[in-house]
Amino acid sequence: MSNELEVEALKNNKNVIEIARGNLPASCPPHSTQTWDLHPRVVLAFDDNDKAQCPYCGAQYLIV
Repeated sequence: MSNELEVEALKNNKNVIEIARGNLPASCPPHSTQTWDLHPRVVLAFDDNDKAQCPYCGAQYLIV
């Protein structure tokens, strides 16, 4: 899958948490969720395609 198609698929997935570039650095779980205390806070490292995945819960993040 090309990078553009992969990013588009992530945007269409409701399980992806979108992060505005202005809200970086980002962490999981985000403080805005009711489940913010489920696991230790992890600062997310985004790849060159603006994607990140939490190593604890697997949540996917995308910079928009």
